Amino acid sequence: MNTIDKLHYITHPLPDYPIAQQVEDVCRGGCSWVQLRMKEARTEERLAEALRILPRIRHYGATLIINDDVYAAKAADADGVHLGADDMHPSEARHLLGAGKIIGCTANTLDDVLRLSQYDIDYIGVGPFRFTSTKEKLSPVLGGEGIHRIVAAARIHGVRIPIIAIGGITPENIGGLLNTGIHGVAVSGAIHAAMDKVTACEAIIAQLTTGHPSLATDHRPPATHHPSPITDHPSPVTHHRPPITKKMNDILKIADKTFSSRLFAGTGKFGDHQLMENALLASETELVTVALKRVEHTGQEEDTLLRHLAHAHIQLLPNTSGVRNATEAVFVAQLAREALETNWLKLEIHPDPKYLMPDPIETLAAAEQLVKLGFVVLPYCHADPVLCKRLEEVGVAAVMPLGAPIGSNKGLAMLDMLRIIIDQANVPVVIDAGIGAPSHAAQAMELGADAVLVNTAMATAGDPVQIAEAFKWAVRAGRQAFLAGLPGEQSVASATSPLTAFLD
Repeated sequence: MNTIDKLHYITHPLPDYPIAQQVEDVCRGGCSWVQLRMKEARTEERLAEALRILPRIRHYGATLIINDDVYAAKAADADGVHLGADDMHPSEARHLLGAGKIIGCTANTLDDVLRLSQYDIDYIGVGPFRFTSTKEKLSPVLGGEGIHRIVAAARIHGVRIPIIAIGGITPENIGGLLNTGIHGVAVSGAIHAAMDKVTACEAIIAQLTTGHPSLATDHRPPATHHPSPITDHPSPVTHHRPPITKKMNDILKIADKTFSSRLFAGTGKFGDHQLMENALLASETELVTVALKRVEHTGQEEDTLLRHLAHAHIQLLPNTSGVRNATEAVFVAQLAREALETNWLKLEIHPDPKYLMPDPIETLAAAEQLVKLGFVVLPYCHADPVLCKRLEEVGVAAVMPLGAPIGSNKGLAMLDMLRIIIDQANVPVVIDAGIGAPSHAAQAMELGADAVLVNTAMATAGDPVQIAEAFKWAVRAGRQAFLAGLPGEQSVASATSPLTAFLD
Protein backbone atom coordinates (compact mmCIF):
# COMPACT_ATOMS: atom_id res chain seq x y z
CA MET A 1 0.00 0.00 0.00
CA ASN A 2 1.31 3.45 -0.97
CA THR A 3 1.64 6.18 1.66
CA ILE A 4 -1.20 8.70 1.35
CA ASP A 5 -0.60 12.31 2.41
CA LYS A 6 -3.05 14.19 4.62
CA LEU A 7 -3.19 17.28 2.39
CA HIS A 8 -4.08 16.92 -1.29
CA TYR A 9 -3.92 20.12 -3.35
CA ILE A 10 -6.14 20.10 -6.45
CA THR A 11 -5.12 22.50 -9.20
CA HIS A 12 -7.70 24.76 -10.80
CA PRO A 13 -7.28 26.55 -14.16
CA LEU A 14 -7.18 30.28 -13.44
CA PRO A 15 -6.35 32.99 -16.00
CA ASP A 16 -4.10 34.98 -13.66
CA TYR A 17 -2.61 32.10 -11.67
CA PRO A 18 -0.91 29.45 -13.85
CA ILE A 19 -0.89 25.86 -12.68
CA ALA A 20 2.91 25.85 -12.60
CA GLN A 21 2.84 28.74 -10.10
CA GLN A 22 0.16 26.96 -8.04
CA VAL A 23 2.44 23.93 -7.82
CA GLU A 24 5.43 26.07 -6.83
CA ASP A 25 3.49 27.88 -4.10
CA VAL A 26 1.92 24.83 -2.46
CA CYS A 27 5.15 22.87 -2.54
CA ARG A 28 6.95 25.80 -0.91
CA GLY A 29 4.19 25.76 1.69
CA GLY A 30 4.98 22.14 2.54
CA CYS A 31 2.32 20.32 0.50
CA SER A 32 3.74 17.18 -1.07
CA TRP A 33 0.67 15.94 -2.94
CA VAL A 34 -0.63 17.67 -6.08
CA GLN A 35 -3.59 16.50 -8.13
CA LEU A 36 -3.62 17.96 -11.64
CA ARG A 37 -7.25 18.62 -12.53
CA MET A 38 -8.08 20.03 -15.97
CA LYS A 39 -11.69 18.94 -16.49
CA GLU A 40 -12.28 20.32 -19.97
CA ALA A 41 -8.84 19.51 -21.39
CA ARG A 42 -7.88 16.79 -23.87
CA THR A 43 -5.43 14.05 -22.94
CA GLU A 44 -2.61 15.71 -24.88
CA GLU A 45 -3.22 18.98 -23.03
CA ARG A 46 -3.16 17.25 -19.64
CA LEU A 47 -0.01 15.41 -20.65
CA ALA A 48 1.70 18.64 -21.72
CA GLU A 49 0.83 20.33 -18.41
CA ALA A 50 1.94 17.30 -16.41
CA LEU A 51 5.30 17.26 -18.14
CA ARG A 52 5.61 21.02 -17.57
CA ILE A 53 5.11 20.78 -13.79
CA LEU A 54 6.75 17.42 -13.17
CA PRO A 55 10.29 18.81 -12.75
CA ARG A 56 9.08 21.10 -9.92
CA ILE A 57 7.14 18.20 -8.37
CA ARG A 58 10.28 16.04 -8.39
CA HIS A 59 12.42 18.91 -7.09
CA TYR A 60 10.27 19.11 -3.97
CA GLY A 61 9.92 15.34 -3.64
CA ALA A 62 6.14 15.64 -4.06
CA THR A 63 3.55 13.27 -5.52
CA LEU A 64 1.75 14.02 -8.79
CA ILE A 65 -1.72 12.58 -9.35
CA ILE A 66 -3.60 13.14 -12.63
CA ASN A 67 -7.35 13.64 -12.33
CA ASP A 68 -9.60 11.51 -14.57
CA ASP A 69 -7.03 10.62 -17.24
CA VAL A 70 -5.25 7.25 -16.89
CA TYR A 71 -3.59 7.61 -20.30
CA ALA A 72 -2.07 11.00 -19.45
CA ALA A 73 -0.89 9.65 -16.08
CA LYS A 74 0.77 6.66 -17.75
CA ALA A 75 2.40 8.72 -20.51
CA ALA A 76 3.76 11.29 -18.06
CA ASP A 77 4.88 8.60 -15.62
CA ALA A 78 2.97 10.43 -12.92
CA ASP A 79 2.62 8.83 -9.50
CA GLY A 80 -1.00 7.90 -10.03
CA VAL A 81 -4.53 8.83 -11.05
CA HIS A 82 -7.75 9.95 -9.36
CA LEU A 83 -10.91 8.49 -10.87
CA GLY A 84 -14.36 10.02 -10.72
CA ALA A 85 -17.59 8.06 -10.81
CA ASP A 86 -17.80 8.24 -14.62
CA ASP A 87 -14.14 7.53 -15.33
CA MET A 88 -12.32 4.28 -16.12
CA HIS A 89 -13.01 1.29 -13.88
CA PRO A 90 -10.39 0.95 -11.09
CA SER A 91 -9.45 -2.59 -12.17
CA GLU A 92 -8.73 -1.48 -15.73
CA ALA A 93 -6.74 1.49 -14.43
CA ARG A 94 -4.68 -0.84 -12.24
CA HIS A 95 -4.00 -3.09 -15.21
CA LEU A 96 -2.76 -0.16 -17.31
CA LEU A 97 -0.73 1.61 -14.61
CA GLY A 98 0.75 -1.36 -12.78
CA ALA A 99 1.11 -2.30 -9.13
CA GLY A 100 3.30 0.58 -7.99
CA LYS A 101 1.07 3.47 -9.00
CA ILE A 102 -1.49 5.23 -6.79
CA ILE A 103 -5.19 5.00 -7.62
CA GLY A 104 -7.78 7.08 -5.80
CA CYS A 105 -11.53 7.10 -6.41
CA THR A 106 -14.43 9.41 -5.60
CA ALA A 107 -17.40 8.30 -3.47
CA ASN A 108 -20.61 10.03 -2.41
CA THR A 109 -22.33 7.26 -0.45
CA LEU A 110 -21.50 4.37 1.86
CA ASP A 111 -22.41 1.98 -0.96
CA ASP A 112 -19.82 3.71 -3.15
CA VAL A 113 -17.16 3.26 -0.46
CA LEU A 114 -17.96 -0.41 0.11
CA ARG A 115 -17.98 -1.14 -3.62
CA LEU A 116 -14.68 0.68 -4.28
CA SER A 117 -12.97 -0.95 -1.30
CA GLN A 118 -13.16 -4.29 -3.13
CA TYR A 119 -10.70 -3.11 -5.75
CA ASP A 120 -6.95 -2.55 -5.64
CA ILE A 121 -7.02 1.16 -4.87
CA ASP A 122 -5.07 3.33 -2.42
CA TYR A 123 -7.53 5.93 -1.11
CA ILE A 124 -11.14 7.11 -1.46
CA GLY A 125 -12.21 10.74 -1.70
CA VAL A 126 -15.58 11.19 0.01
CA GLY A 127 -17.69 14.29 -0.61
CA PRO A 128 -18.57 16.89 -1.45
CA PHE A 129 -18.41 18.26 2.09
CA ARG A 130 -19.84 21.60 1.00
CA PHE A 131 -20.77 23.38 -2.22
CA THR A 132 -17.69 24.18 -4.26
CA SER A 133 -17.43 26.49 -7.26
CA THR A 134 -14.31 24.69 -8.53
CA LYS A 135 -16.23 21.57 -9.57
CA GLU A 136 -19.15 21.20 -11.97
CA LYS A 137 -21.81 18.43 -11.83
CA LEU A 138 -21.68 18.35 -8.05
CA SER A 139 -22.97 15.26 -6.27
CA PRO A 140 -25.32 15.68 -3.27
CA VAL A 141 -23.56 17.62 -0.52
CA LEU A 142 -22.80 15.52 2.58
CA GLY A 143 -21.75 18.00 5.26
CA GLY A 144 -19.73 16.94 8.29
CA GLU A 145 -22.49 14.71 9.66
CA GLY A 146 -22.84 12.85 6.35
CA ILE A 147 -19.10 12.25 6.05
CA HIS A 148 -18.95 11.09 9.67
CA ARG A 149 -21.71 8.55 9.09
CA ILE A 150 -20.00 7.18 5.99
CA VAL A 151 -16.58 6.92 7.64
CA ALA A 152 -17.96 5.29 10.79
CA ALA A 153 -20.04 2.77 8.86
CA ALA A 154 -17.14 2.00 6.52
CA ARG A 155 -14.90 1.19 9.48
CA ILE A 156 -17.60 -1.10 10.94
CA HIS A 157 -17.62 -2.92 7.59
CA GLY A 158 -13.86 -3.38 7.84
CA VAL A 159 -12.79 -0.76 5.29
CA ARG A 160 -9.25 0.40 6.12
CA ILE A 161 -8.50 2.39 2.98
CA PRO A 162 -7.63 6.03 3.82
CA ILE A 163 -10.61 8.35 3.31
CA ILE A 164 -10.00 11.91 2.13
CA ALA A 165 -12.71 14.54 2.59
CA ILE A 166 -13.26 16.57 -0.57
CA GLY A 167 -15.32 19.52 -1.78
CA GLY A 168 -15.57 23.07 -0.45
CA ILE A 169 -13.21 22.58 2.48
CA THR A 170 -11.80 25.69 4.18
CA PRO A 171 -9.51 26.13 7.20
CA GLU A 172 -12.60 26.79 9.33
CA ASN A 173 -13.94 23.31 8.54
CA ILE A 174 -10.84 21.18 9.06
CA GLY A 175 -10.94 20.91 12.85
CA GLY A 176 -14.45 19.51 12.80
CA LEU A 177 -13.72 17.23 9.86
CA LEU A 178 -10.80 15.62 11.66
CA ASN A 179 -13.27 14.45 14.30
CA THR A 180 -15.15 12.44 11.66
CA GLY A 181 -12.29 9.95 11.33
CA ILE A 182 -11.02 11.04 7.92
CA HIS A 183 -7.38 10.53 6.97
CA GLY A 184 -6.97 13.95 5.34
CA VAL A 185 -8.50 16.62 3.12
CA ALA A 186 -8.34 17.71 -0.51
CA VAL A 187 -8.46 21.47 -1.04
CA SER A 188 -8.33 23.88 -3.93
CA GLY A 189 -10.02 27.25 -3.42
CA ALA A 190 -8.96 27.49 0.24
CA ILE A 191 -5.39 27.87 -0.99
CA HIS A 192 -5.57 29.49 -4.43
CA ALA A 193 -8.03 32.14 -3.15
CA ALA A 194 -5.76 33.08 -0.22
CA MET A 195 -3.73 36.29 -0.38
CA ASP A 196 -0.61 34.39 0.64
CA LYS A 197 -0.78 30.88 -0.79
CA VAL A 198 2.35 29.60 0.92
CA THR A 199 1.18 30.71 4.35
CA ALA A 200 -2.32 29.31 3.75
CA CYS A 201 -0.82 25.96 2.83
CA GLU A 202 1.40 25.94 5.91
CA ALA A 203 -1.62 26.76 8.09
CA ILE A 204 -3.69 23.87 6.76
CA ILE A 205 -0.80 21.45 7.23
CA ALA A 206 -0.43 22.68 10.81
CA GLN A 207 -4.14 21.99 11.44
CA LEU A 208 -3.90 18.52 9.95
CA THR A 209 -0.85 17.80 12.06
CA THR A 210 -2.02 19.18 15.38
CA GLY A 211 -5.80 19.21 14.98
CA HIS A 212 -5.88 22.91 15.92
CA PRO A 213 -6.15 26.09 13.84
CA SER A 214 -3.04 28.05 13.05
CA LEU A 215 -2.86 31.83 13.29
CA ALA A 216 -2.04 31.81 9.63
CA THR A 217 -5.54 30.63 8.73
CA ASP A 218 -6.75 34.21 8.34
CA HIS A 219 -4.87 34.13 4.98
CA ARG A 220 -3.32 37.55 5.53
CA PRO A 221 0.18 38.18 4.22
CA PRO A 222 2.80 37.46 6.89
CA ALA A 223 4.15 40.41 8.80
CA THR A 224 7.57 40.00 7.24
CA HIS A 225 6.08 41.09 3.91
CA HIS A 226 4.68 44.29 5.45
CA PRO A 227 6.78 45.01 8.52
CA SER A 228 5.45 47.28 11.22
CA PRO A 229 6.31 47.77 14.87
CA ILE A 230 2.96 46.20 15.85
CA THR A 231 2.61 43.13 13.64
CA ASP A 232 6.29 42.18 13.98
CA HIS A 233 6.19 42.21 17.77
CA PRO A 234 5.59 38.74 19.23
CA SER A 235 3.18 39.55 22.05
CA PRO A 236 0.34 41.17 20.09
CA VAL A 237 0.22 38.16 17.77
CA THR A 238 -0.70 35.85 20.64
CA HIS A 239 -3.57 38.16 21.49
CA HIS A 240 -5.22 37.24 18.17
CA ARG A 241 -5.50 33.56 19.05
CA PRO A 242 -8.50 33.55 21.45
CA PRO A 243 -10.96 35.24 19.02
CA ILE A 244 -9.93 32.89 16.21
CA THR A 245 -10.23 29.82 18.43
CA LYS A 246 -13.61 30.96 19.66
CA LYS A 247 -14.82 31.45 16.10
CA MET A 248 -13.60 28.02 15.07
CA ASN A 249 -15.67 26.38 17.83
CA ASP A 250 -18.62 28.76 17.54
CA ILE A 251 -21.61 26.43 17.14
CA LEU A 252 -25.25 27.52 17.25
CA LYS A 253 -27.58 25.19 19.18
CA ILE A 254 -31.35 25.36 18.77
CA ALA A 255 -33.34 22.73 20.66
CA ASP A 256 -31.70 19.37 19.91
CA LYS A 257 -29.71 20.43 16.82
CA THR A 258 -26.46 22.28 16.23
CA PHE A 259 -25.51 24.45 13.27
CA SER A 260 -22.12 25.61 12.08
CA SER A 261 -23.74 28.04 9.64
CA ARG A 262 -25.71 30.98 11.02
CA LEU A 263 -27.26 31.79 7.67
CA PHE A 264 -30.74 30.28 7.27
CA ALA A 265 -32.55 30.48 3.95
CA GLY A 266 -35.94 30.35 2.31
CA THR A 267 -37.00 28.61 -0.90
CA GLY A 268 -39.53 30.97 -2.48
CA LYS A 269 -39.22 33.30 -5.49
CA PHE A 270 -36.32 31.51 -7.20
CA GLY A 271 -36.53 31.26 -10.98
CA ASP A 272 -36.39 27.46 -10.87
CA HIS A 273 -35.57 24.65 -8.47
CA GLN A 274 -32.07 24.04 -9.82
CA LEU A 275 -31.14 27.70 -9.33
CA MET A 276 -32.56 27.49 -5.80
CA GLU A 277 -30.48 24.40 -5.04
CA ASN A 278 -27.29 25.95 -6.42
CA ALA A 279 -27.80 29.09 -4.34
CA LEU A 280 -28.55 27.17 -1.16
CA LEU A 281 -25.44 25.06 -1.60
CA ALA A 282 -23.32 28.14 -2.26
CA SER A 283 -24.67 29.75 0.92
CA GLU A 284 -23.69 26.67 2.97
CA THR A 285 -26.93 27.06 4.90
CA GLU A 286 -27.96 24.18 7.13
CA LEU A 287 -31.56 25.22 7.83
CA VAL A 288 -34.01 25.85 4.98
CA THR A 289 -37.62 26.87 5.40
CA VAL A 290 -40.31 25.79 2.96
CA ALA A 291 -44.02 26.55 2.92
CA LEU A 292 -46.09 23.41 3.36
CA LYS A 293 -48.52 24.63 0.70
CA ARG A 294 -45.72 24.16 -1.86
CA VAL A 295 -45.20 20.49 -0.99
CA GLU A 296 -48.43 19.29 0.62
CA HIS A 297 -49.87 17.75 -2.55
CA THR A 298 -48.52 14.78 -4.44
CA GLY A 299 -47.08 15.02 -7.92
CA GLN A 300 -44.10 16.14 -9.89
CA GLU A 301 -43.81 19.59 -8.28
CA GLU A 302 -43.49 18.07 -4.80
CA ASP A 303 -40.92 15.55 -5.93
CA THR A 304 -38.88 18.17 -7.74
CA LEU A 305 -38.77 20.64 -4.85
CA LEU A 306 -37.95 18.07 -2.20
CA ARG A 307 -35.37 16.37 -4.41
CA HIS A 308 -33.48 19.64 -4.77
CA LEU A 309 -33.50 20.00 -0.97
CA ALA A 310 -32.33 16.44 -0.30
CA HIS A 311 -28.85 17.09 1.08
CA ALA A 312 -27.52 15.47 4.22
CA HIS A 313 -26.46 18.77 5.80
CA ILE A 314 -29.79 20.58 5.21
CA GLN A 315 -32.47 20.52 7.91
CA LEU A 316 -35.94 21.32 6.57
CA LEU A 317 -38.01 23.86 8.49
CA PRO A 318 -41.64 23.76 7.26
CA ASN A 319 -43.54 26.99 7.75
CA THR A 320 -47.21 27.85 8.09
CA SER A 321 -47.20 30.75 5.63
CA GLY A 322 -50.72 31.45 4.41
CA VAL A 323 -52.63 30.64 7.59
CA ARG A 324 -54.79 33.32 9.17
CA ASN A 325 -55.15 32.27 12.81
CA ALA A 326 -53.90 29.92 15.52
CA THR A 327 -56.38 27.16 14.69
CA GLU A 328 -55.23 26.99 11.08
CA ALA A 329 -51.58 27.15 12.16
CA VAL A 330 -51.95 24.15 14.46
CA PHE A 331 -53.72 22.17 11.74
CA VAL A 332 -51.03 22.94 9.12
CA ALA A 333 -48.27 22.17 11.63
CA GLN A 334 -49.71 18.71 12.21
CA LEU A 335 -49.90 18.12 8.46
CA ALA A 336 -46.27 19.23 8.10
CA ARG A 337 -45.15 16.85 10.82
CA GLU A 338 -46.75 13.93 8.98
CA ALA A 339 -45.69 14.98 5.48
CA LEU A 340 -42.08 15.94 6.18
CA GLU A 341 -41.45 13.81 9.27
CA THR A 342 -40.14 16.65 11.41
CA ASN A 343 -41.47 18.36 14.52
CA TRP A 344 -39.57 21.56 13.66
CA LEU A 345 -41.82 24.42 12.60
CA LYS A 346 -41.50 28.03 11.59
CA LEU A 347 -44.72 29.58 12.84
CA GLU A 348 -46.07 32.33 10.57
CA ILE A 349 -49.49 33.90 10.93
CA HIS A 350 -50.01 36.99 8.80
CA PRO A 351 -53.65 37.41 7.73
CA ASP A 352 -53.10 40.78 6.01
CA PRO A 353 -52.06 40.01 2.39
CA LYS A 354 -50.86 43.54 1.65
CA TYR A 355 -48.28 44.18 4.39
CA LEU A 356 -47.88 40.59 5.67
CA MET A 357 -47.60 41.76 9.25
CA PRO A 358 -47.50 38.86 11.74
CA ASP A 359 -50.51 38.68 14.06
CA PRO A 360 -49.02 38.85 17.58
CA ILE A 361 -52.10 37.57 19.46
CA GLU A 362 -52.67 34.55 17.22
CA THR A 363 -48.95 33.83 17.06
CA LEU A 364 -48.63 33.67 20.85
CA ALA A 365 -51.74 31.48 21.16
CA ALA A 366 -50.54 29.09 18.45
CA ALA A 367 -47.02 28.91 19.87
CA GLU A 368 -48.33 27.88 23.28
CA GLN A 369 -50.48 25.12 21.78
CA LEU A 370 -47.75 23.84 19.46
CA VAL A 371 -45.15 23.63 22.22
CA LYS A 372 -47.57 21.51 24.26
CA LEU A 373 -47.97 19.25 21.21
CA GLY A 374 -44.24 18.61 21.10
CA PHE A 375 -43.22 20.93 18.28
CA VAL A 376 -39.92 22.80 18.11
CA VAL A 377 -41.39 26.22 17.41
CA LEU A 378 -39.57 29.14 15.79
CA PRO A 379 -42.15 31.95 15.57
CA TYR A 380 -41.91 34.81 13.08
CA CYS A 381 -43.03 37.94 14.90
CA HIS A 382 -42.82 41.71 15.20
CA ALA A 383 -39.68 43.22 16.65
CA ASP A 384 -41.54 43.58 19.94
CA PRO A 385 -39.40 42.90 23.04
CA VAL A 386 -42.46 42.17 25.20
CA LEU A 387 -43.93 39.71 22.71
CA CYS A 388 -40.57 37.97 22.29
CA LYS A 389 -40.31 37.46 26.05
CA ARG A 390 -43.86 36.09 26.19
CA LEU A 391 -43.04 33.67 23.36
CA GLU A 392 -39.91 32.62 25.21
CA GLU A 393 -41.96 32.01 28.36
CA VAL A 394 -44.36 29.62 26.58
CA GLY A 395 -41.40 27.52 25.45
CA VAL A 396 -40.43 28.40 21.88
CA ALA A 397 -36.96 27.23 20.77
CA ALA A 398 -36.02 30.59 19.25
CA VAL A 399 -37.64 33.88 18.26
CA MET A 400 -37.59 35.31 14.74
CA PRO A 401 -38.33 39.05 14.88
CA LEU A 402 -38.57 40.91 11.59
CA GLY A 403 -35.96 43.45 10.54
CA ALA A 404 -38.43 45.07 8.15
CA PRO A 405 -41.57 43.92 6.29
CA ILE A 406 -41.27 40.67 4.32
CA GLY A 407 -39.63 41.16 0.93
CA SER A 408 -39.01 44.88 1.48
CA ASN A 409 -35.19 44.60 1.45
CA LYS A 410 -35.06 47.60 3.83
CA GLY A 411 -32.65 46.00 6.28
CA LEU A 412 -32.84 46.53 10.04
CA ALA A 413 -35.57 49.16 10.15
CA MET A 414 -36.39 48.04 13.69
CA LEU A 415 -32.82 48.34 14.91
CA ASP A 416 -33.47 49.75 18.40
CA MET A 417 -36.13 47.14 19.20
CA LEU A 418 -33.89 44.36 17.90
CA ARG A 419 -31.13 45.49 20.27
CA ILE A 420 -33.48 45.11 23.24
CA ILE A 421 -34.72 41.71 22.08
CA ILE A 422 -31.18 40.40 21.69
CA ASP A 423 -30.09 41.85 24.99
CA GLN A 424 -32.87 40.23 27.04
CA ALA A 425 -33.28 36.92 25.17
CA ASN A 426 -32.52 33.55 26.73
CA VAL A 427 -33.22 31.69 23.48
CA PRO A 428 -31.56 32.20 20.09
CA VAL A 429 -32.65 35.28 18.14
CA VAL A 430 -32.93 34.83 14.37
CA ILE A 431 -33.56 38.06 12.48
CA ASP A 432 -36.02 37.30 9.70
CA ALA A 433 -37.54 39.40 6.89
CA GLY A 434 -36.33 42.62 5.32
CA ILE A 435 -32.67 41.68 4.99
CA GLY A 436 -31.92 42.86 1.47
CA ALA A 437 -28.13 42.97 1.25
CA PRO A 438 -25.14 41.16 2.72
CA SER A 439 -24.33 44.33 4.67
CA HIS A 440 -27.70 44.03 6.45
CA ALA A 441 -26.86 40.47 7.44
CA ALA A 442 -23.45 41.52 8.73
CA GLN A 443 -25.06 44.32 10.75
CA ALA A 444 -27.51 41.87 12.31
CA MET A 445 -24.70 39.56 13.34
CA GLU A 446 -22.66 42.46 14.73
CA LEU A 447 -25.63 43.27 16.97
CA GLY A 448 -25.35 39.83 18.48
CA ALA A 449 -28.14 38.06 16.62
CA ASP A 450 -27.66 34.30 16.64
CA ALA A 451 -28.59 33.89 12.97
CA VAL A 452 -30.38 35.54 10.06
CA LEU A 453 -32.88 34.16 7.55
CA VAL A 454 -32.66 35.39 3.96
CA ASN A 455 -34.93 34.62 1.02
CA THR A 456 -36.06 37.47 -1.25
CA ALA A 457 -32.66 39.15 -1.49
CA MET A 458 -31.09 35.86 -2.50
CA ALA A 459 -33.80 34.60 -4.84
CA THR A 460 -34.39 37.83 -6.78
CA ALA A 461 -30.76 38.94 -7.19
CA GLY A 462 -29.24 39.10 -10.65
CA ASP A 463 -27.02 36.13 -9.73
CA PRO A 464 -28.54 34.23 -6.79
CA VAL A 465 -25.54 31.92 -6.45
CA GLN A 466 -23.05 34.76 -6.15
CA ILE A 467 -25.23 36.72 -3.73
CA ALA A 468 -25.71 33.57 -1.65
CA GLU A 469 -21.97 33.24 -1.28
CA ALA A 470 -21.73 36.94 -0.42
CA PHE A 471 -24.33 36.45 2.33
CA LYS A 472 -22.35 33.49 3.65
CA TRP A 473 -19.20 35.59 4.08
CA ALA A 474 -21.15 38.58 5.44
CA VAL A 475 -22.71 36.47 8.18
CA ARG A 476 -19.32 35.02 9.10
CA ALA A 477 -17.70 38.47 9.14
CA GLY A 478 -20.47 39.96 11.27
CA ARG A 479 -20.32 37.09 13.74
CA GLN A 480 -16.56 37.27 14.03
CA ALA A 481 -16.77 41.04 14.60
CA PHE A 482 -19.29 40.46 17.40
CA LEU A 483 -17.07 37.83 19.01
CA ALA A 484 -14.05 40.10 18.71
CA GLY A 485 -15.81 42.85 20.68
CA LEU A 486 -16.64 45.93 18.63
CA PRO A 487 -15.56 49.27 20.11
CA GLY A 488 -18.38 51.50 21.32
CA GLU A 489 -19.50 54.62 19.52
CA GLN A 490 -18.72 58.07 20.92
CA SER A 491 -19.71 61.58 19.95
CA VAL A 492 -16.25 63.19 20.16
CA ALA A 493 -13.03 62.53 18.31
CA SER A 494 -10.32 60.35 19.81
CA ALA A 495 -6.81 60.74 18.40
CA THR A 496 -4.98 57.65 17.25
CA SER A 497 -1.60 59.45 17.41
CA PRO A 498 -0.04 61.62 20.15
CA LEU A 499 -1.25 65.21 20.08
CA THR A 500 2.18 66.69 20.80
CA ALA A 501 3.41 69.42 18.51
CA PHE A 502 5.11 68.01 15.42
CA LEU A 503 8.35 69.95 15.91
CA ASP A 504 8.55 69.71 19.72
